[in-house]
Amino acid sequence: MNELQCEVPAFNLVDHGFKVYPLSANSKVPLKGTNGYKSATDDPQQVFNWITTTPRMNLGLRLDTSNLLVVDVDMHGDNNGRESLVKLAKQSKILPSDSYIEQTPNGGLHYFFKYHGTATRKVNILPGIDILTDFVVIGPSEINGKQYKPIGSRTLSGVKPAPKWLIEMMKPDEQKREFVKGVKSKNYAGKIIDALCTEVSEGNRNEYLTKVCGMLFSTGAEPKNVYTVLMNMNDENVGLPEKEVNTIFRSILKRERGGLIA
Repeated sequence: MNELQCEVPAFNLVDHGFKVYPLSANSKVPLKGTNGYKSATDDPQQVFNWITTTPRMNLGLRLDTSNLLVVDVDMHGDNNGRESLVKLAKQSKILPSDSYIEQTPNGGLHYFFKYHGTATRKVNILPGIDILTDFVVIGPSEINGKQYKPIGSRTLSGVKPAPKWLIEMMKPDEQKREFVKGVKSKNYAGKIIDALCTEVSEGNRNEYLTKVCGMLFSTGAEPKNVYTVLMNMNDENVGLPEKEVNTIFRSILKRERGGLIA
């Protein structure tokens, strides 16, 4: 990505009332000194300050304040989100293609829809599919030379309402009026085990470890135990420099504690 490439998209977004926040270059990790998506703003001066300080920064979008929902269709190892979409389609549960959609660096898809609700994320709600209403990385952010980029000519200003069946999927199991048949459901422990066993490619090591770190924290485990598992995983299967693993761990820990660590 060329220097200042995020400048115009960032200002276009804030001009339309969307809130953005900075990510480190070539990464999904929030820029040091910020509080992740909670630092998101639509203040042009603050955005300008971030860009001039870190010209090659990636860009994050806060979803809940913009009434947006993202369906993240992953293509990581055995987590084939497109296969889950095919199974849903056989039940007449189809993600509309006339909304704003981005392709991700790893060949996945981000479907954007209108949605009014609190910030949350349903990780691996179906194999290879996450539902996000808190934050997301957005184009033209870049990971290892590959960009998040729009499919077609639609923009965020033209997103469509989330399908009713998709909103139903987000409800706690005991409140669901309809179970999604044909797609095996897993409890959270099963999802973590699957994530730990996923084969990691060279291009998505940082993204993978960030996702797993968030999943481990969501179990309520002590931070020192999360750190131990994360380091062991990195030694066995990922191979990032220790400094990068520490950065990921501290970033997620800070998010979990509401920005209360230095």
